[in-house]
Amino acid sequence: MERVDPETRSETFDGLKIALSEAQKHVRAHDTNTQIVGAGSVFAAIKALCILMLAALVTSGCARVERDIVGLGDASLTEGQKTAGTTRRVFLATTRQRSDDPAEFFGGDRSQVMQLGYMDVHIPASHRPGRIERPKGTKPDPDKHFILSEPTLFETDKAFQDEIDTELLEKVREERDVLVFVHGYNTNFSAAVLRVAQFVHDTNYTGVPVLFSWASRGKTFDYLYDLNSALQSRDELERLGVLLTGVQAKHFDVVAH
Repeated sequence: MERVDPETRSETFDGLKIALSEAQKHVRAHDTNTQIVGAGSVFAAIKALCILMLAALVTSGCARVERDIVGLGDASLTEGQKTAGTTRRVFLATTRQRSDDPAEFFGGDRSQVMQLGYMDVHIPASHRPGRIERPKGTKPDPDKHFILSEPTLFETDKAFQDEIDTELLEKVREERDVLVFVHGYNTNFSAAVLRVAQFVHDTNYTGVPVLFSWASRGKTFDYLYDLNSALQSRDELERLGVLLTGVQAKHFDVVAH
C-alpha cells in the first residue's frame, strides 16, 4: 500500500484553497461543477484544476465500479441502429497504462507518457436521461445499451489538435467550445468514457468533449493509490491545457466530477 504523509496531505488541501482563489481570477462560474473560460485563460484554469481534481477524490468514493466494455458490440452495430441512436465522439488524454485486456484497453497502472486519442460512444434511442444503460454480459444490445468503440490513438500532439479542430470547424462559431472532463476516485476507463458521453448527451452540450483520465485503479480500497496517481498526473493535465490553447475553440468548459 502506498502512503501519503500528513504534511503532504495538509499541503494538498492548503493548495486547494489557494487554487480556488486563483481560479476565480481567471474563470467565471457556469454551475457548481463547471467553469467557462476564454482560450487565453484555459492554461490557468487547467493548472487550478490540477488541485481541484484532488478534491474530487473525496466526493466520489461511493461510486459503484462497473465492468469494462471497450469494443464490446461495436462490430454488431448496423447503420439503422446508428441512425436511430446517437454517436458521441469523446477525445482522450490519459496517463493510464495500456491493458492486455481489450475490453479494458487502458487499466489502472500508471504510464510514463500521456496517450492521446478519441473513441466513439453509441447511445441507444431508448436511452433515458440520467442513466447509463450498460450490458450485463459480453453481448450488448445496440437497441438498449451504450457501446464503446475501440480507441483511435494519435502518434503526435499535432494530430490530436488537428482532429479536434476538424470537429470544431464543422460547428457554427457559437458552438465551437471544448469541454475538459476530469473524473474522480474509484473510476475505471470504461466508466469515465461512459460518464462523459452521458453528460454531454443529456445536457445537449454542442461542443467537443475531451476526457482527462488519470490512473485510478477503480477499486474502493485503493484510495491512497488513486491519490498518488492524481498527484503524479498534474504535469500531464497542465500539458493538456497547453495543447488545447492551440485549437480553434471559442470557450472552454471544465468539469471535475
